[in-house]
Amino acid sequence: MTATTQSTEKSVGVRPVESAHHEGDPALNLYQDPCAVEDLEVRNLSDHEWRVGDGRCHEGSPAKVLGYIEKCGSAFEVLNLKKPRQVFVFDRFEAAVASLAVVSPN
Repeated sequence: MTATTQSTEKSVGVRPVESAHHEGDPALNLYQDPCAVEDLEVRNLSDHEWRVGDGRCHEGSPAKVLGYIEKCGSAFEVLNLKKPRQVFVFDRFEAAVASLAVVSPN
C-alpha cells in the first residue's frame, strides 16, 4: 500500500464551473451540485498532507475545500469539513480521496 506523493497537484477530471455569476462571487457555490469524484482536485501541502477541493469552485471560494488527508504510518486519515468532529482512516490514498466525494445511490 503505497501512495504517489511526487506530484504537487493531482486533478481527477476537473470540469469548469458553469454559472452566470462572476468568478470569486460568494454566491457561486451556494447552489452547486454535490461534488463527484471526477470533480475532485488534490493538492500536496507537504510530503504527508493533502488538501482535497471541488475543482468546479474558484480558488478563493470557501466552498472549494472539502477536506484534508494526512498520512500517518501506513494509514491515511481524512478530515471531512462537512463532518469535522470525525476522522476517517483508510489504507489506500485513492480511497481516502474518494471518501470526500458524494456517491450517488444506484
